[in-house]
Amino acid sequence: WWWAARDGYLNTMINEYVRNGGLIDAAPAATGSITPLEWLWASRDGYLSTMMSENFQNGGMSGVVDNDNVLPITPQEWMWSIKNGYLPTMISHYFRNGGL
Repeated sequence: WWWAARDGYLNTMINEYVRNGGLIDAAPAATGSITPLEWLWASRDGYLSTMMSENFQNGGMSGVVDNDNVLPITPQEWMWSIKNGYLPTMISHYFRNGGL
C-alpha cells in the first residue's frame, strides 16, 4: 500500500482490490495442490508427519480439484521412481509443478 500511495497508483490498487474480492467475506478458493512453501511450513511448525500421512492417504488434495484429467501421484508411483532410479527427477517435477 505504501508504494502504491508513493508512486501514484493507490486509486487503481484500491479499485482492483475491491473489484476482485479483496473486501468480500467469502470462502477461499480451493487449490489443487500443496505448494512447496506449505511443505516447508509443515516442517517448520512440526506437523510434517501428519501432512505427509494425509497427503499419501488421500492422494494429495485431489478432492478439491475440478479437473478430471489430473490424478494424484500414488504411493506406488513413488515406489516405482525409487526402484527405477528417477526419484530425483520426480521430486523436481513435483515441486516445480506444485504436485498434482
